[in-house]
Amino acid sequence: MVLNLKVTDRKGGKIVFRVAALESFGKAFLLPLDCLIGWLAMPNNKLRLFNRISNTIVIRTKYEEPEEVRYVKEKKSFWFYGVPSSTLRRYRERITADKRLRYASQNFAYG
Repeated sequence: MVLNLKVTDRKGGKIVFRVAALESFGKAFLLPLDCLIGWLAMPNNKLRLFNRISNTIVIRTKYEEPEEVRYVKEKKSFWFYGVPSSTLRRYRERITADKRLRYASQNFAYG
């Protein structure tokens, strides 16, 4: 969980796919309206409109790191957008060579 938030039904149980789709629809397409109507029209609960319609709530959870997991910092990758650095180096060399050839051909004086 990224922000330690969880969407549950009003009793704290798991939600089904249909309810999650309905709740997410407002988030995906109508977020400004969803928040304004939900927060301004009904300020006591601070629920979004589609949370009310789908009968869900968003709760904050307490995250505890598992004891048996050890986090290791990854080594820097030599990949750039899925391309290895050796390929990028060859590409740069080819571009540079093409520029030199173009410059030489433009400045070549026919005798």
